[in-house]
Amino acid sequence: MFYIIDINEVQSIILSIDVTKMLFAVFFGILANVVSVFRWQLILKLMFGNFKFAELLGIFFQSLSLNSVLPGGIVGGDVFRSYSV
Repeated sequence: MFYIIDINEVQSIILSIDVTKMLFAVFFGILANVVSVFRWQLILKLMFGNFKFAELLGIFFQSLSLNSVLPGGIVGGDVFRSYSV
């Protein structure tokens, strides 16, 4: 499969990426996840009491990693988050 890929073309595409736009995309991607953790913290606070934001942030990003690795996309990370809390 890799013999079909032109390395020079891949390199030129990577070098043509606008760094400013890439940084904005990464920033807003992380910001969206942090807002999701705030929302999750609010829901947990209403249901079960207070949880530390830093702890929930770690659990949230671990669950995102599991969603990327496990088949099914969403279920594995949600089960992990539920179990971790």
